[in-house]
Amino acid sequence: MKLGTDTCYQPLKVYKCGHVFIEDLITKRSVQQINALVGDKIARSYQIDGVQFFYDSNYSALIADEMGTGKTAQALLALRNAYDLMGTTLIIVKSAITYQWQQQARIWFLDDPMGNYIITNTKGFIPPGFKSYTISMDTFSRMIKFETKNDTSLDQWGRRHTRQLDVAIVSPHLKALGIKSIIVDECHSFKDPSSMRSKALIGFIKAEDIKHKLFLSGTPIKNRADEYFVTLNLLAPEEFPSLDAFKSKWLMRDSAGRYSRIQTFLEEEFRERISKFVIRREKKDVSIDLPDFQRDFLLVNVDNDAMRRVYNEELDKLRLLMASKGGNPSHAEVSNSLMTLRRLTGMMKIDWAVEEIEEFLDSCDIEKIAIGVHHHTVRDGLYGVLKARGHNVLKLSGEDNSEAKEKIKNEFGKAENRILIINMLAGGVGMDGLQICNNVIVLERQWNSTDEDQFESRFHRSGQLLKVMAKYPLVKGSVDEFFADMVENKRYIFEKTVGNGWDLMGSPTSWKALVNDTINGRL
Repeated sequence: MKLGTDTCYQPLKVYKCGHVFIEDLITKRSVQQINALVGDKIARSYQIDGVQFFYDSNYSALIADEMGTGKTAQALLALRNAYDLMGTTLIIVKSAITYQWQQQARIWFLDDPMGNYIITNTKGFIPPGFKSYTISMDTFSRMIKFETKNDTSLDQWGRRHTRQLDVAIVSPHLKALGIKSIIVDECHSFKDPSSMRSKALIGFIKAEDIKHKLFLSGTPIKNRADEYFVTLNLLAPEEFPSLDAFKSKWLMRDSAGRYSRIQTFLEEEFRERISKFVIRREKKDVSIDLPDFQRDFLLVNVDNDAMRRVYNEELDKLRLLMASKGGNPSHAEVSNSLMTLRRLTGMMKIDWAVEEIEEFLDSCDIEKIAIGVHHHTVRDGLYGVLKARGHNVLKLSGEDNSEAKEKIKNEFGKAENRILIINMLAGGVGMDGLQICNNVIVLERQWNSTDEDQFESRFHRSGQLLKVMAKYPLVKGSVDEFFADMVENKRYIFEKTVGNGWDLMGSPTSWKALVNDTINGRL
């Protein structure tokens, strides 16, 4: 190929995120060829860069941009512009956001009735001819069965060996679609290579000889570095051939024996190796014109004597357990007690939340407020009090299916509905459209700080026009206060690789410190 101004070839490609690698001689697509405009939607420059990176990575890459940067749009833009090469594509997502993906597909495949179809069951007929099919992770897993077969091969010395292999058998309904490419959203959900979900994905890719793979995740490493292996292996099997080799070559153990992070002296080399197929941009590094974000912590005093008594009784049980174990009980022995104390602190904040919400409603006429919860007792308790006081309240939880969540979200968009109680885990992943609200109360903390980051990003994302204010009320003297202090001082996991956040469950030292601080407190 002759190189010149009439070609899009660049020997060295440098992306805005800092990833650099040498291209091969045949560029799959150029930025100039990417049609980034559809209807009233237009992709941002960094999103076009992400699509270009996927093409230049031989159509096999992980887009690990921070939550709220529009990874869904990048994936659909990539498919729309390269359908001739990618072919029929299977989009594998969490069940809660299948309808959201279909809605986004309709936007990017404007006026194309064959743009996307949702597969909702494992046995029914699936109409052929669609450009893409959306399927939940669990439905997908049930459509892949395994059959044990004997495999005979010769080793390097010419000796014959027979071993048993699990061979994936793809459902004929799925196989008939002729899937050529896959898009996997929230790919960190496939973190355990021995789980049925991961085995189904790995088996399907091998059985159908899937060449083009686009993975998406804002938190590819959520708790431990070894959870990154499945994604790395599927994208670069020669580089990362086995979990054991990945652990022994790249990872270091923490004090609990877990493979928690990349070896310090190998971090630079690791980043270089994965830069060929992993791209990550944070909000601060890309051209997203977002308003400010503010996180405030408020100490709350509990006036409810009955609730205070119940909390202290549970605290006494934990104190006795600690004493009986010489101050060194196991994680399992104290976890139930800590979970109970967490739930009680959430319930103790309901009265405060009601007062805060009513003051907010009185202070403005049109703005909305969302309250993040974890336990259903806290959710239902707050919902009941607000309804009894005559307020229009919506609630969204993990018990709602994808269609119901989409309906609730749309209802929240109506002017008369200004209060949404939302389960942080159910609403923190993959949900778009909540940026109509800029006032947030996080009534219950999460053990994993990335779950909190994901929840906040539902509101602080592209399309938000107002400053986002997140309030974190903490019950003074309770497990709430001690836990918050730890999380906010230790949001550090894997910042030098690609992920972020901090998980209390993976830190035995901090876990023990939390228990000790908790039993020394009293309401």
